Amino acid sequence: MIRIGDSPSQADYVDCYDRRLEIEEEEPPVMRVLDCYCHNELSKALGKPEEEQVEIDRWQRFLRNCYDLHPETCKKKKDLRPETIGK
Repeated sequence: MIRIGDSPSQADYVDCYDRRLEIEEEEPPVMRVLDCYCHNELSKALGKPEEEQVEIDRWQRFLRNCYDLHPETCKKKKDLRPETIGK
């Protein structure tokens, strides 16, 4: 993008878009359970309430760095309270 300069043409835009797609294609998939674990660690470090954390079971925690085990089951603890279920 630096080489393009101040007046990019349509072809320059297309080249940049294609290059961005090539870079994205080489990236590994997103690890949602690992993201949730990192969110919990950051929440603890910032002193946020525990209900802001995400519920992760022990197998998800154990495999978080190598396998994304059932990421759809990760829910915030406040969403798991009985009064909020079904809303």
